[in-house]
Amino acid sequence: APRVFAATWTAVCKVINQVTASKVCFVRTDDGSLAADFGCWAGPDLQKWLLAEISENRLPEYQKGEKEYWMGRHLDGACKQHDPRGVRNFVESAEFALTYTSRLGSGAEESAAEGR
Repeated sequence: APRVFAATWTAVCKVINQVTASKVCFVRTDDGSLAADFGCWAGPDLQKWLLAEISENRLPEYQKGEKEYWMGRHLDGACKQHDPRGVRNFVESAEFALTYTSRLGSGAEESAAEGR
């Protein structure tokens, strides 16, 4: 897999803007470099959320697109241990209210789709 990825990235770099390509940084998750890199630019809450999100996304049950990333609660109304929408201060912010994800989680899109 690493060789395939390296070859793919090399091909992608030939067609995207070089300034954009220069901003991409790959880090490992198995040697601690990812957590150390997060520590350089993310606060403790965001670091914890990012690591939990990465870990959750690797679970077998989410490998075929089943993750309901727009839902902050389970269907029964119980809070999820990890909110896939983001850290709490973002989800509760005015900026989050402007996102498409916030409308999905509120049911507004479902109601519109059903003609309500």
